Amino acid sequence: MESKSTVCEICSGSQELLYADVKNQEGWIDCNFSGLSAYQCKYCGLIEFHPQICENLENLYPNDYLDRGNRGRIHQGLLNLAEILEVRRLKRMKEVRILDYGSGGGEWVSRATKGGLDVFGYEPFTKNTTRRIVNDFSDLPDSNEFSLVRLEHVIEHFIDLEPHLQQIRRILAPEGIVQITTPDAESISRKLFGRYWGYLHVPHHTRIFSEKSLTAVMEASGFEKINKTVFPLNLCTAISLENLVRLSLARPVRGHLSIFPGLLIIGLLCESLLRLVVRRTSAMRLQFKRTHSNSLISNE
Repeated sequence: MESKSTVCEICSGSQELLYADVKNQEGWIDCNFSGLSAYQCKYCGLIEFHPQICENLENLYPNDYLDRGNRGRIHQGLLNLAEILEVRRLKRMKEVRILDYGSGGGEWVSRATKGGLDVFGYEPFTKNTTRRIVNDFSDLPDSNEFSLVRLEHVIEHFIDLEPHLQQIRRILAPEGIVQITTPDAESISRKLFGRYWGYLHVPHHTRIFSEKSLTAVMEASGFEKINKTVFPLNLCTAISLENLVRLSLARPVRGHLSIFPGLLIIGLLCESLLRLVVRRTSAMRLQFKRTHSNSLISNE
């Protein structure tokens, strides 16, 4: 019997059943995982999946999860464009050392390094370590002080939050900034697409934050919010539309559907309209500093 409520791990508020038996609808990864249900806190807006996953994170990911080639040329091209824009934005900062926490296949670290930024990557699941990308924190530079720690669609993958946040706090410079981009549990697209929302992404996403719940988590770990922006070039609406189309198919299809380019255009137009009208898209980008430290990055 499916429980109708549970307790929020962040604020101890009451969580109510949102979606029962959520399944992964996406075609660019092989995943038959099922049995998770989504609950949302009535107070802080956090979405959690139950039963909570207790096994090693590495066991939940297929071997080719970090391979961008699985996502198709259009999907990959837009990811590349978003990275180029991010590198250009960060180049306006002076004498900044950046840690890409959860650097995946290392594409952004490579691009940023070639663009002249002082960047290191930390990815615990990678086997292709280099001088710039490590899978062990002890292999980072001796100074262990970064003026910017970047988590780009990473924090929603953590099973245990506190060890990661304390690790980040230890290596962050006193005046440093933590920049977190993550799906927005209170977004219009999540409410519209429901269980077919592209950012549910079970079982790889263990929780979906609202601005209120993420701020509470960071404050409990010794950070304070200094800025919020919306995430550009968001593909979530297109993936959500594709998830709905997959319902009519008799069998699973590996990779994006042939109609994905059309869905992509529709999705990007919808996300751009939301960004313009309500300053909100499917994902949010929040910046935090250590409590009682000075800001390094001004509002965009």
